[in-house]
Amino acid sequence: NNNNNNNNTTAHDDDNGGGKRKTTRIAFQDQVEVLPIPTRHEYSDRIKSRIWSNRHELQENAERNAVEFASEGWNWRNVTEDEGMYICSASGELVHPAWVGDIPKLERGDPAHSSD
Repeated sequence: NNNNNNNNTTAHDDDNGGGKRKTTRIAFQDQVEVLPIPTRHEYSDRIKSRIWSNRHELQENAERNAVEFASEGWNWRNVTEDEGMYICSASGELVHPAWVGDIPKLERGDPAHSSD
């Protein structure tokens, strides 16, 4: 039962719109399930390589991200979401439009995008 032995906390946030306040309630359970998390030393090399990137992979990712973000005008509001990506026909991976070149983007309603 969520109402037994809960430590309730109420937070008030100013709405900045005429002094109205919004109330948010959170509750903490006294009974919880604890799951141990292995340290990095407890994983095999195979598992470590799948979970964490090495310094070379980090560098490649940073360089790729910089090119993609630059193509979006360095503005987080312009970032390309998954539905704006191309799909590689060989691997099925999503490909950012920055790497595609001058291939025109199809919009819904274009004749080539219809299901005919």
